[in-house]
Amino acid sequence: MKFRRLLSSIPFIIIIFTSLGVAQTPRTIRWSESDPNSRRVERKDGVVKELEITDGFKIEVSLREYLDMYLVELVIHNQSQKNLELKPADFQLQATRPQTKYLQYLYPNEAARKVITSAESNALSVESSGAMATKTETKLVNKIVVEHVPVIKTEPNPAAATDPSQPATITTTTIEVVHKNVTETITETVPDEAARSRARTAASQIRQEGGAESKRILRIALKGGSLSPQVKISGSSFYNRARGVQEFLIQVPLGEFIFEIPFKVVKKGFFRKTVIE
Repeated sequence: MKFRRLLSSIPFIIIIFTSLGVAQTPRTIRWSESDPNSRRVERKDGVVKELEITDGFKIEVSLREYLDMYLVELVIHNQSQKNLELKPADFQLQATRPQTKYLQYLYPNEAARKVITSAESNALSVESSGAMATKTETKLVNKIVVEHVPVIKTEPNPAAATDPSQPATITTTTIEVVHKNVTETITETVPDEAARSRARTAASQIRQEGGAESKRILRIALKGGSLSPQVKISGSSFYNRARGVQEFLIQVPLGEFIFEIPFKVVKKGFFRKTVIE
């Protein structure tokens, strides 16, 4: 009897584990030039790649360098009939060439703080350099020079009138103190107050721009939460920058799908400007 009950419950157990297995194995949808559901849109500020699932989701993604970070701009359309949970921290940016590694996701407050820290460091450098600014000045200086001038005086010798052995004249030398007005050209190194003022102004501007950028990051950051059916949301995610990356892969988990969008670094134009597309 117990054995029959156990047998009757097996299909139910199989259904539960099968359902769990489906939920734990998202389907990967990869952007490809040859895929009719994939589109590439050239815009002034870069390339946007679109990937769509019929009656499901559509995403628009771009990737570019931003200050000392990477900025991923996303537009997510929930074209399904169910709510979609967004977790930006689960979105991944991976370097795939020349070596594979995941680039650290920065929460909006971390990215904003990083901008403030960088701006403060740059401002202090400008201030420090400006505080040492000097210049060379040449000016005329009037001063009194004291000279000791010897004065030679020759006079008749009265003793020679009565004594032929005496010299006819007597020569005396005296020192006369003479004060002269002299103009001299002097070159000296002095603080360059104008340059120092410009440095302080530049440092203040750097701090202001850093503060404005940090506020912008908080404003444009992609927010997590529930996305209702037939609604779209846009925003940006931020990642630490790495040197020498040639190719990237962005992975965006949405519901039971993972969208993968590849990007690569290319050089364009006469000046071989580096862009990500």
